[in-house]
Amino acid sequence: MLIGRADAAAQAGRTSEAITLLEAAEREAPHWPELKVNLAAARSSAGDFKGAAAAARAALALDPSLDGARFNLGIALLKGGNPAGAAVALAPYANQAAPPAVHAALGLAWMQMDRAAEAAPVLQRSIDAGVRDRDVLLAGARAWIQLENLDKARVLGQLLEAVAPSWVETPMLLGDIADASQDWPRATSHYNAAIQLDATAAQPRYSLALVLYKERAYDEAAAAFHKAMSLNPGHVSAHYYLALLELDRGNAKTAVELLERAATLAPARADVARDLGRAHLDVGQSQAAVKSLQQAIKLSPEDASAWFLYARALQRSGRLEDSRAAQARAVELNQLLRDRLLKQVSGIKKN
Repeated sequence: MLIGRADAAAQAGRTSEAITLLEAAEREAPHWPELKVNLAAARSSAGDFKGAAAAARAALALDPSLDGARFNLGIALLKGGNPAGAAVALAPYANQAAPPAVHAALGLAWMQMDRAAEAAPVLQRSIDAGVRDRDVLLAGARAWIQLENLDKARVLGQLLEAVAPSWVETPMLLGDIADASQDWPRATSHYNAAIQLDATAAQPRYSLALVLYKERAYDEAAAAFHKAMSLNPGHVSAHYYLALLELDRGNAKTAVELLERAATLAPARADVARDLGRAHLDVGQSQAAVKSLQQAIKLSPEDASAWFLYARALQRSGRLEDSRAAQARAVELNQLLRDRLLKQVSGIKKN
């Protein structure tokens, strides 16, 4: 009787009542795993993802073969902010039949873990099965962009445009697809559309600035970077690329200031440390350059550019023997990179 009343309450949208009834039923039948699956689903619907995960785990402890419990566990973990846990729970279904929502959740979890190659086909599978959730469409398109499959990204971009035309992420995605296609006028148009939808968002200004920078419209790009930074003072990449722009314009002192700020905001970014060293060299601060480039090499030991710059900084500091060693390492790394690229292009294997 309690189960029937709980089902009726759930169907009527009275989620809290349904949970109360299911919890009462659970006390009467604590070893009924399917009941716990229903309780997990109800708690998830109510936004109690921790409770949903606990109920799903309890069901699996009683019957590890219950797919429904594992589905609910993975979805609850994802919604509760634990994508790694969700991926572990749902990964066995990547190539198996499962509800589209399960494939969508697994794909979203993998995207949050920067695993686009695994996420893309699973997200696509859910979309092909009819999922039209805007977050899933966006994640799927971004996964295909990372994998350089712009045709599939465009198809998902069109679906997103049909589903969520007024969502700021929609023109942002369309702009990113155009940018990846090197269609910068179209990218500019989409980013401006995003700015019209949300004038307080920093990311559209930043993306617009990058396109303008690529087109060498330096003044307009600098203005857009500054606007992005005013909207989000902690936007590391806006500081970084504005600094590169200033280096291109011969304003190394300004670049140093921007890169020092970026290095404070993101001390683990090797590219920031490397180009801060470059900027220090351009203003004649060889000792500061050595320090920044040592940090860059510590963060990214195989960056040939950092080693070349480091060799220059050591030479200017009078450390000629160390400079020659750094130069040799740079040449070695550069050759290794050339060999890897050659293998990718021609399939030639070198011993």
